[in-house]
Amino acid sequence: MALYALADEELIFTFSEDRAVRFAWPPPQNDVYRPLWSTEGVAVFPRDPGSAREVWSAREGYPGDPRYREFYRDLGYDAPDAWLDPIHRQGTGAKKNVGVKLHKITGRVGLDEKEPYDPLAAAQAVAEHAWHFARRRSEDARDVEAAIGQEACITAAFDAELFGHWWHEGPWFLDRFLRILASGDVDGAACPRPVSAFTYLTNHPTQQVAHPAVSSWGEGGAFEVWVNTGNDWLVKRVYDAKERLAAAVSRYGDAGGLLGRCLRQATREVLLAQSSDWPFILTMGTQMGYAVKRPVVHLSRAHRLLAHLERGTLNESDLTQMEERDCVFPDVDPGSFLP
Repeated sequence: MALYALADEELIFTFSEDRAVRFAWPPPQNDVYRPLWSTEGVAVFPRDPGSAREVWSAREGYPGDPRYREFYRDLGYDAPDAWLDPIHRQGTGAKKNVGVKLHKITGRVGLDEKEPYDPLAAAQAVAEHAWHFARRRSEDARDVEAAIGQEACITAAFDAELFGHWWHEGPWFLDRFLRILASGDVDGAACPRPVSAFTYLTNHPTQQVAHPAVSSWGEGGAFEVWVNTGNDWLVKRVYDAKERLAAAVSRYGDAGGLLGRCLRQATREVLLAQSSDWPFILTMGTQMGYAVKRPVVHLSRAHRLLAHLERGTLNESDLTQMEERDCVFPDVDPGSFLP
């Protein structure tokens, strides 16, 4: 966790997986139920494992309830051909997702066996899950307070795309859960107060100072998802491309015109190749062909550009085509790859 980078941008807090605080040095005095101040002056709020498990767990997680809307079955594939105009097709004419989902999860069955979605049943599931989540957090807060002798800070952190995207009813869940907490009562007992990280630090500025451990949001809290025997070949190739790019930037970094364009495009290609999506997909075993092809294509383009740069044989037509294909990061700075 490059906390110095956050400090340089004058950010005063961040969120981490629980292992960043649990394995901090010196060890945390309050486990993961209080943030830590890093020596860089950035507060680290560790994710509460219980909150994460009840939402993300494949077995216990709320989004997998059979009453919720099925993400993968889409009208774009179910609809008769006559219903689909060119806008609702891929450029090749093949069918594609159009965002209309008419079925519920149903259970562990094939997509063709999914049953029609019932919004009222889904709303009932939301009510049950929001109440369960509030009750469990209230129980946790009381247990932690008894254990550490002070009020607990429970950090519930999730990927934003979960709510409304993968979990269609997620925003309803958040709304219902926060309204329950705002009432101040769960099963006749006081419940935790919802508060932002900034407000918490304003009210509780004195916290333990420690060095957080290295962590990630991947499974296990470390880096096994992105570096393992199934995808380490990609890490090595990306590293080689970064080294070659850094050498070119050192030599031609101040160049303008065609040379500058070439360096910027090579930088874009390397950035695209090192996207964390590719090793993640390779680990999960989904869309394997796509996850191999994309980084290999980007690395191939980067090396082609750098080879032309080194030989003085730049081809503007070839470069322009790459710029049109991969035009992300218009203000990219090749100097960011220098040590």
